[in-house]
Amino acid sequence: MDSALRLTQVVSSQLFNNMSDEMVAKSLLHRHILQLSHQDIVKILAPVKARLLTDETELHVNTLNFSVDHVVSPITVREVLDVLGPSWQRWIHNAPSHKHPGTSDFDASEHIRTGIFDSIDVPQTDFVKEFIESLTKKQKFAVLSLTRDGLLTDESFLNVSTYTGPDRVQVSMRKVVDVLAEQERRVANEDNLKNFFIRLFFLSHYSSANFELMKKTDLDVSFLTSGRQKMSVWYTIAFALMTFGTVFSHVWSNATNYNNMQSQLSVTIGILVIASLAIGALMYLVTYMIAFLFCCENSLSPTGLKRYHPGEEETTVTKYFSTIHQYEYRIWATKALQFFLLWYTMLLAVYAHEKELNIYPALTCVLTNGFGLLLFARISHFFHSCRVTKGHVLHAQ
Repeated sequence: MDSALRLTQVVSSQLFNNMSDEMVAKSLLHRHILQLSHQDIVKILAPVKARLLTDETELHVNTLNFSVDHVVSPITVREVLDVLGPSWQRWIHNAPSHKHPGTSDFDASEHIRTGIFDSIDVPQTDFVKEFIESLTKKQKFAVLSLTRDGLLTDESFLNVSTYTGPDRVQVSMRKVVDVLAEQERRVANEDNLKNFFIRLFFLSHYSSANFELMKKTDLDVSFLTSGRQKMSVWYTIAFALMTFGTVFSHVWSNATNYNNMQSQLSVTIGILVIASLAIGALMYLVTYMIAFLFCCENSLSPTGLKRYHPGEEETTVTKYFSTIHQYEYRIWATKALQFFLLWYTMLLAVYAHEKELNIYPALTCVLTNGFGLLLFARISHFFHSCRVTKGHVLHAQ
């Protein structure tokens, strides 16, 4: 009786020790699987995805990575998938022969293309759409610029960098364009409901762009504002006011100080002629550029930007002012005239102060011309982003 009891205790102790050792081994094995690299997991599961192995296949995993005292532990494919989680389970059961519309072939390499937007189990929050809409202005502009230049096509993919699963999720550029278009459509509808004066206050110019290379991409990004340079209309208005202020202060200075200067300087007429010619040339260049800016598309349109239609006819007025020939020379000429007038008026202010003349016209001219020079730096940057054709011709649309 005692021997039977001792035998039972020994067997129970051995069973308990075996169960304890098995639990420890399983725990170590699970921890080892979770520490495997992405490439190692792909190498293990690629035959399973190719239907060469089943879920019940027993794998013998080396938990010590072939060290001197390595331990090989058996585990089934189903248990491995349970440890890895639902993301790998979705991938493993997405058979290569079963394709949803728009999916791409799986490439069992170190980088996994899970497929495009409609080929994966998207969570309820629709993380791909949220990722596209959360892109910064610079990121959207960069992506759409590459599409406009023909470097990205409808067969290109954008990596969803915010996805935290084991797979590399990529979304097609066609879906990216659709999501951005829908987002801008919602914003346009919200803007149309705002008061007209509020919309007028936030009015902006949109640059033109060359969409000739876009035709071979099978994508249309010409109507998306994210792919255009944007500039507030207040830059244009302030630049015009500063230029008119320069002209006004020049006339004011001549009306108040001309007689006194003529009696003190023999070259007063020559100075007056040169300054008047410079201001006249500046007025011509600035007026033409302001008209060009108002020929550009703007944010006041209820339907947004127009789609690209080559050969579209324009009205006579728009056709005349919507192009600037040799625009780079005009930009340099405008800056040179502003710089010349700035120094001329500064010297004139010093002379008026020394000779006890009216100094305020010269100071006004210095301030208006100086601010105009700063504003034109921003406007010239906007010009460089517009569409340019042969002969250095700048187009507003």
